[in-house]
Amino acid sequence: MVRIDKTLVPVPAILDTGRDGHSALEQIKTDYDNGIREFRFSPKIYGHKTVKDALKKAQHDKCCFCEARVAHN
Repeated sequence: MVRIDKTLVPVPAILDTGRDGHSALEQIKTDYDNGIREFRFSPKIYGHKTVKDALKKAQHDKCCFCEARVAHN
């Protein structure tokens, strides 16, 4: 399994406090507290290039489940 050290990669601005990602996360938390267990994640936020690049860097450009190179898939 790929070791992931999130402290080595800065949080992308789109996910940081006060941004779209933070607002989306707060809405998911509220929905969960209200019994909603099915969530939709915005590709504009979680599919953003800066988020993908941060995950690739933190995971050494590998899938954290199967360890295949992300670029090859």
